Amino acid sequence: MLFSFVPWMVALIACGSDDEQQRVDVFTRASLDLRGHRPSVEEMEQVGRSDRQLNRALNTLIDNPIVGEQFASQMAGVWKTEVVEYDHTDHEYAFADNSDVLALLTALGEEPLQVLAEITRSDLPYSEVVTADWTMANAAMAAWSPVNYDWTDESGGWQKVEYVDDRPSAGLLVSNGLWWRYNSTLSNAQRGRANIISKMLLCNDFLERRIQIDRELNLLDEAGVQEALQTSPTCVSCHVDLDPLASNFWGLYRHFRFSLEEQFSYHPEREMHWIDLTGIPPGYFGSPVGSLSQLGDSMAQDPALYTCLVRRSMAQLTQQPISEADWQQWRPHLSAFVSSGYQVRSMLRSILDDDLYRNMDNQKIVTADLYAKQVAHLTHYRFQVDGIDGFDADLYGVRGLFGGRGKDWLTTISALPTTTFALVVQRIAEAAAHHVTHNQEAANHFFMFNFQMSEQRVDKHFVSVFRRVLSRLPSDEEVQIMTDLWDEVYDLSEEPALAWQAVVTYLFRHPDFLTY
Repeated sequence: MLFSFVPWMVALIACGSDDEQQRVDVFTRASLDLRGHRPSVEEMEQVGRSDRQLNRALNTLIDNPIVGEQFASQMAGVWKTEVVEYDHTDHEYAFADNSDVLALLTALGEEPLQVLAEITRSDLPYSEVVTADWTMANAAMAAWSPVNYDWTDESGGWQKVEYVDDRPSAGLLVSNGLWWRYNSTLSNAQRGRANIISKMLLCNDFLERRIQIDRELNLLDEAGVQEALQTSPTCVSCHVDLDPLASNFWGLYRHFRFSLEEQFSYHPEREMHWIDLTGIPPGYFGSPVGSLSQLGDSMAQDPALYTCLVRRSMAQLTQQPISEADWQQWRPHLSAFVSSGYQVRSMLRSILDDDLYRNMDNQKIVTADLYAKQVAHLTHYRFQVDGIDGFDADLYGVRGLFGGRGKDWLTTISALPTTTFALVVQRIAEAAAHHVTHNQEAANHFFMFNFQMSEQRVDKHFVSVFRRVLSRLPSDEEVQIMTDLWDEVYDLSEEPALAWQAVVTYLFRHPDFLTY
């Protein structure tokens, strides 16, 4: 009797309250963005009751310390520091173990993001990103970085530490991880690094400026190019700001690429290299600067530092382009940001109330990181090869194939599914479904019933699993799809575990699991 009754009951409930499902959808989106997983059934029932309950749940959500890590993951697509360039041999770094090289390179890419995560979860003013006298390090980094790491922590995890080599207090401006990722040649004279800071933190990319090329200039004539940078109106229009900014970073210049001591040390004796290389003293958009600490202070007083973060945060959270011209859209969130003392979580909470964020007609596609996290939350499964997480490193290309970040793959997160995206989803869904039906601990976490008994094939269990995975109740048709799939696999194998494995695979490939 239950078998015939439940589909009708499900349809009645599903059609009963569009407002209730809208609130659940908004909270599901926020939960995925700020926690990396979907809400529990109890949370869905709570937020579905009223707007007041939804707002209360969002306030609780934003107070979760995990928001720092999740926000950093969102911004990883903008900063693009998470690139594991595994193109070095072990002897070049005096390592005996390949995994140590990978652990170090992975940590270097994560250091800037960990700084952002710490600023967010500890409610520090965002200005710390360019003024802090601290950084973040784990054991892999601390083994080579000149930092006061607490080695009594046997976990080897991330800690808030200070550099002990007398480098200036300037947050990311003196970060080993950032400048390993974004190096500079002698002839480039730190201009690439200056543009990275301008692009990453100020939303001002010098390379996107429209200029008229002087076709008579011989780019192979070094002396001629140097003269043009100071005399040609076309060149001066950019370099009048870029070159003074670049002159701030000579203390971070590394002569020897394969010397760990060279790479991890600050070099105050090189701060004056600008005198011989460009002759242009350090500055910040027209104002002279005497040190990287002063540069950080100047940036901290620049409104562009804060408007850039608001625009970037909105763009990442909505997967919609947000330009400077859209000031009416992002200004309310800037106001919330300013009034809170530039605390990131206050800005994020404001964005959660934005109609653009809450418009569920504009579905967002999951990133590689978010797909892996929500699968892991449900099944405890992470794709690994030889202990290396396939979604945390580019070594095996899974993140790039999915449409994520990677030097040898895409430089931006894909907003549309691709063929390789579908392939990765299929393989991970199959592997996770096998894991959750063949690992007792994972099965106990995922299933609320004894899935290994054939008589447990009843509609309420399909509804329960569907709702937990997709954050909504299924339609009659979707229940029928699951039961037909279960029956077909069971008829072939006579094993309930395999039948449920097929159903879970279907759910992890469902369009509603890939969008939110």
